[in-house]
Amino acid sequence: LEVRLLESLFDKYLPASLAFVTRNLRDSVPLSVPNKVLSVCRILEGVMSSNFDAFTDAMATGGDEAFSQRLEGCFVYATVWGVAGALAASGKLKLRAAFDKFWHETFSSTSQGQGRYPDHGTVFDYVYSLHDAA
Repeated sequence: LEVRLLESLFDKYLPASLAFVTRNLRDSVPLSVPNKVLSVCRILEGVMSSNFDAFTDAMATGGDEAFSQRLEGCFVYATVWGVAGALAASGKLKLRAAFDKFWHETFSSTSQGQGRYPDHGTVFDYVYSLHDAA
């Protein structure tokens, strides 16, 4: 389950996000695509390892579906920060606004809730709480 789910999340979120940032935005320090993917993985690992109990609780009480929802929420958070967290400081608000608009237009309508962020604020204003996930 976990391997297939992670592969599907990588396929769903990373290609479009990486392509948008590479083509339309710039980082404060040049980062290669492999470095950004590694950043996503490290953020995901940190979020998951610090919330291991929430994942085991999800499996025990909600099964595979609850686990999948929580993993996708963590993956979305890791993708936003791993791919777009290093946007250039000069014009940072404009660059982040552009990425936020891209995210909402690309993933909010197709997601079943986990990739969706509230309409107010930007994707950078939120964290994913495993304890509040339903």
